Amino acid sequence: MNLFAAAPATSLRVAIVVSRFNHLVSVRLLEGATAELARRGVAAADVDVAWVPGAFEIPQTARALADTRRYDAIIALGVVIRGGTPHFEYVCRGVTDGVREVMRDTGVPVAFGVLTTDDVEQAFERAGGEHGNKGRDAAQVAVEMAHLLPALRERPRRPTSRPALRPSRCSTAWPRTSTCTRARSRSRRSSCAARWPRATRSTRESAHTRATGGSSAWPRSIATCCGSPSTSSCTATRPRRW
Repeated sequence: MNLFAAAPATSLRVAIVVSRFNHLVSVRLLEGATAELARRGVAAADVDVAWVPGAFEIPQTARALADTRRYDAIIALGVVIRGGTPHFEYVCRGVTDGVREVMRDTGVPVAFGVLTTDDVEQAFERAGGEHGNKGRDAAQVAVEMAHLLPALRERPRRPTSRPALRPSRCSTAWPRTSTCTRARSRSRRSSCAARWPRATRSTRESAHTRATGGSSAWPRSIATCCGSPSTSSCTATRPRRW
């Protein structure tokens, strides 16, 4: 098992995008995030804060900051409280989808610290109340991801050992004929052909003439000389096959 140890955050540059809407809650989230960054060793000069009108503008600002390539991580802070209209669902979906697209397209980690609550009391409970401070939690996520992603990109892969190829049984039992072997076979066949020349048609006709007593013509059939193919007293000699 390979574990990635946490490195000090002294060399990190972090940007924070904060929504101005529901300002009292957003300020507490920002205080929790900056306090956690300072506790982990991030210098105050390396932390930039960008205020935006509302939570819906957080993704666009986060993308602009990520495109500069000056920051190791970005923290998104804000609060969206449910009201009497469907406006809450549209804003929450736009913020979450936009932040996800920023991380996917730029590769810069964006810690999600936007609260989505049913009322104001739930928002204060999660901004320094009994449920902790989600701004501090987002700062912890930003520092951890800022160290983890570069380590994953730079970690070398282990070399994989490939098994040696075994020769097949067919290639061992019947080795492939080499060029020298084929050349010797062709020379052996050519010497045999020179020693035993193939009989030509004139050679076969002269041999037949000697066998039939001087007639070099081939009989068309037995009936021309005997009158009947079944006559046993036929004196014609059947031509020999060569």
